[in-house]
Amino acid sequence: MNTDQRLRMLKTVFMCLLAVSGLLFGIFGHRVIGVETSTNFKSRVVPVGASFPVTILCRQEDQVKGWELKIAYNPLILRANYVSEGNIFSQFATFFSPNVKISNGTITNIYSLIVGNGFAPKAGTFCTIWFTALHAGRSFITLYDVGVCNDTQYIENTVSTGFVYVMDW
Repeated sequence: MNTDQRLRMLKTVFMCLLAVSGLLFGIFGHRVIGVETSTNFKSRVVPVGASFPVTILCRQEDQVKGWELKIAYNPLILRANYVSEGNIFSQFATFFSPNVKISNGTITNIYSLIVGNGFAPKAGTFCTIWFTALHAGRSFITLYDVGVCNDTQYIENTVSTGFVYVMDW
């Protein structure tokens, strides 16, 4: 086995270990608000130059009328391109952040609320953020200042973090 074959095999094993660790961390413990970087996983491996979505999920236990959050990431590894509204309030008229601010490693002013009567009837996505992988390395996708509310007050929530590995292959 030559050096290139060994390197490819090592990368494949590494990606499999990441997938298994993401699955394990994603299914143990209750998460109300979380980062999903790929289908059912909290971690993802992408090549340099790739554009990919990161979804912010809500697995609620209470009636949700509105939400707000901020996101931090490593700007040396990732570039945030844009934020789109999720599906949690899809059956209602909503007011979604008209002034999302993307700056060096943070995304702020992300929020949505139902205009008029109603509550989110089930779990869903708050929003999706599209990133581009700039350089090889690892970046956490960290949620902070997260607020979820019903008609009258903020609801207690648990927040989880995701991460992206960018590979130069």
